[in-house]
Order: sequence, then structure tokens, then C-alpha cells
Amino acid sequence: MHVDTTLIGRVIGGKYQIERVVGQGGCGVVVRAVHRGLGQPFAIKLLRPGLATRDDVARRFVREAQALATLTSEHTVRAFDVGVEPGLGPYIVMEWLDGMTLAQALATGPVGVPTAIDYALQICAALAEAHRVGLIHRDIKPSNLFLTRRTDGRPLLKVMDFGIAKWTGAGGAMTAPAVVLGSPGYLAPEQARDARSVDARADIWAVGAVLHELISGQPLRGGAAGADPGAHRLLGTAMPLPAWVPPSLRATIDRCLAPDRAARYPHVADLAADLAIFAPPAATDLAHEIARIARAPRAASRGRADLAPTLDLVRPRPAAPPRPAPRARSRRARVVIVGAAALVALLTTIAILARPSPSHPHAARALPPPPTSPPPLVTPLPRPAPPIIDRAPAAPPMPPAPAPAPPPNPRPRPRPAPRVPALPAPLSDAPPARVPGDVDGDGIPDVR
Repeated sequence: MHVDTTLIGRVIGGKYQIERVVGQGGCGVVVRAVHRGLGQPFAIKLLRPGLATRDDVARRFVREAQALATLTSEHTVRAFDVGVEPGLGPYIVMEWLDGMTLAQALATGPVGVPTAIDYALQICAALAEAHRVGLIHRDIKPSNLFLTRRTDGRPLLKVMDFGIAKWTGAGGAMTAPAVVLGSPGYLAPEQARDARSVDARADIWAVGAVLHELISGQPLRGGAAGADPGAHRLLGTAMPLPAWVPPSLRATIDRCLAPDRAARYPHVADLAADLAIFAPPAATDLAHEIARIARAPRAASRGRADLAPTLDLVRPRPAAPPRPAPRARSRRARVVIVGAAALVALLTTIAILARPSPSHPHAARALPPPPTSPPPLVTPLPRPAPPIIDRAPAAPPMPPAPAPAPPPNPRPRPRPAPRVPALPAPLSDAPPARVPGDVDGDGIPDVR
């Protein structure tokens, strides 16, 4: 296996640092990475470089993470995160497991009946939950089953790789018509013809094929009798089981591998009930748990509209511009605050100056407008002079007293109206006083 060493040391998602490559397949690569903040190991699945740019493959890859997120069984590999790494494409962060695949375990030979039944029941437990939410795995095989151990040392089998799973809800199919998906030797006959037409019984066929291989040590080989043209390479005939296998167990496996799906078990709970007869004591309770899952109300199925990933999860986003440093943001905030305070102070000062002063209540009153034109001057006609009478002349009229000066006022005073000149005092009708020596009465003494 060629190992891509360029991935080692790279940080994914800003927090997962790759330590080593642990496996490669036809579509993806699995690496071991450590969370830089927690120090915990995780398994990260990536697409191969040639497939990461294909939207159809990337969408199916992200849907695998969405499918894993809906399952909570301990017999299913858990997914914790999904995202897109620039230059690598989408990735799935899953729990890290210590152990080996069931295909690697079978390299040493077959297992006993109790162990094989225990493994088969654990597969049924994972499929019972998946079928309950409307999810058909369509790729159950030893390389997609991981064997690890519980804290008490008992073997724990986990189902992996829901990459070609089918949602039975409305609009859940992403498979083109007449497309074959799966692995040779583990496909039901109807799946070899059209992967879109399968239901839960296709997974039951695959469980029977895995159980047959666990006991016999040999996978199904050769074309099945009556297989459609082009599908004989994918299907397989069951090799004879050892003679020591109980006939009832042989009949259970044959029912799983029935070519007609109507003759197979309708639900994994029915298969688990027949397998529980041969199960070890530690696995007996697992059959009851599967039955409880089967009796539970069916969960609402999810369609493509619920699970279709956005292009943001399929195509890398352009790199965001770097954020300003915290010190620069703080300085900018101070400048904004000081500027706002100065503006408020300026507006307050203008408002105070525009308000009238209380010491001069009339300062803000509007000045009266000047008259449009001064009043006309009235000049009376001169009257004829009366005869001079010899008497003392009348005292001239006193000029009017000047108006008192107004108090000093720094503000502009109202403009006074123009004054009309005073008229001369009228002449008296009494004869003037007699002047001595004045003969003609003109008030001037005559010289003789």
C-alpha cells in the first residue's frame, strides 16, 4: 500500500494534526490525527485527490457523516465533525478505535460458532437502529466491520462506512438507475441488478454472507445459479459448511442467502431471534435488545431535502481575510469613542449658546421693523402781522426738556422713530406794548 507522506504533520480544521496514514481504499484515505487542544486521537477520513473535486462524490461523502450522526448505537462508528479543508476537500472526524477489521481477523482462519453468532448479533444490533431510521447500509462486508474491545475485555464489533447507504425516505435516493453499488460476494441478487430497488432484506443477505464466511473461513465464490448477465461476477454461491455445523444454523444461513428476498427474514430482529439459540450467554441479552428496537415506533425517515449538504460543505470556501490584531482593534475603538465624545460636546456647546440668557429677557425679542417712510413735515402758512402794541414782548417758549438717557445696554437698542420738529408758538392777538417815542406803532421809537 502506497502511503501519502505529504499528509503527515498537516493540520486539518485548524485543530487536528495528522500523525500517520492508517488505511487507504478505492475512494478514501483514513489517517490518525490528534486534537491539538485536547490531546485525544481521532480517525479522519479524506477523499482521494482525484475524487475530492467531484461534487457527486463529495456530496455522498458528506452524507455519510450525516448518516453516522443519526445513529447512537455502540455498534456503529461515531462521527464528531465534518468540514472542508482547502487543498484536501471534505473530511469526516470519527472516533479512534484500537483493533482491526474483521477481514484482518479472518486472515488467521475461521472462528467458532459461538464467536461467529456473537459477531452476527452485534451486526444486527447496528442494522436494527439504522433500518429503524430508514437507512440501508448496502455494503456490509468484513472490511467494513471493525473489531475492538470493551473496557471489560469483551469483543466489540462496530459497523463502518455508510458511504453508499440509501435513505428510504422521500427523495432520499442518490443512486442513478441500473447502477450497481457494493462489493462482489456480498451483494443480494436484487442489488446486483439495481441498487435503487433494495430494502432492509439486502442487508440481511449480506449478514448471511458474512456469517457463512466466519464459520467456513471462505467467502462466497463463483456466479450464482440463474444470475443475470453481468452480475455473475458480483454474486457468489455458498461454499459447503463444515459437517459439524448444526442443521438449524445451516437453515438460518440458507434463509438469509435466499435468492428471492420474499423468502428471507423480513427484519433483523427475526434473524436475531433464531441466532440467539446458538449465542454465548454474554450475547443473549443482545437479542432481546434488538427485539425492543424492532418494536419501537419507526423514526421519521429523512429525505434528500433534510440531508443534502450545501456547497459550503462540499467545496472549499475562499480564505477569509485576516482579522486585525487585538491591539489594533482596541486602538481603533478608543479613537471612535474619543471622536464621538468630542462631537457630543460640540453639539452641547452650540445648544447652550443659542438659548436666550436669563439676565436679559428681552435680548431674544425681535427688533421692530423700521418705518417704510417718515411722516410728512407740516409747515403752517405765515399769518399777517398784527398791529404793534406798546407792551413788553412775550417770553420765548422754553425748549422741551431732554429725555432721560436710557440705561446702558450692551445689546442693540430699538431704533427710535424720527421726531417731528416743534411748531412755533402762535402769535398773540393782544396789541403789543406801547414803546415811548413810537408814533407809527411799529414798536420802534421814531427819531425826531
